[in-house]
Amino acid sequence: MNILLMTCRANSEEEDRELPGQMPLGLGYIAACLERHTPHSVTILDVPHVDVSLEWIAERIEEQQVRIVGFTTYVSSHLFLARITRYLKKKFPHLLIVAGGPLASTLPEILLGWGSVDVVVQGPGELAFLQIVQNLEHNLPNPSRVTGSLPVTIDDLPSPNWQSLGWSTYRYLPPWHGFTIVTSRGCPYQCNY
Repeated sequence: MNILLMTCRANSEEEDRELPGQMPLGLGYIAACLERHTPHSVTILDVPHVDVSLEWIAERIEEQQVRIVGFTTYVSSHLFLARITRYLKKKFPHLLIVAGGPLASTLPEILLGWGSVDVVVQGPGELAFLQIVQNLEHNLPNPSRVTGSLPVTIDDLPSPNWQSLGWSTYRYLPPWHGFTIVTSRGCPYQCNY
């Protein structure tokens, strides 16, 4: 099975110009988790970084026979998300479309209301996305909402798949040649989400 994990363009050109320098680290963690626990091929497409069209994306989905597309979602990219999921669902009705990230976690009913998103992941996506893939492997239905959780220890999650992220194509300000990592999860304050 081929899986595509994607980011979205921002709602405005100004916001979109800020996105290409930020590697989609969350998708790297999900890809690494899937690659550790399944035999499936996972590709990451950072749309603002590579600047591709909807048609180009659809051609890749068709060529690679992608079965699942997962999107990371933000309020700042909901317009593109709505457009691309509707486009893909019309073109590929059997494609399983999954949305996760901050927007999906806080406003799942909006995404599900579009009719083009099949499953919304609320919370951490690594184990939740793995469960969605395993359900599909065994012909089990997926609920429209999945609540993600972390393993007992975060050390049980594999490191991001840097190759799938195309880390060498991102530019960081000199003289630094490092890049972002996640050392903890959640909010450092008293948030209740």
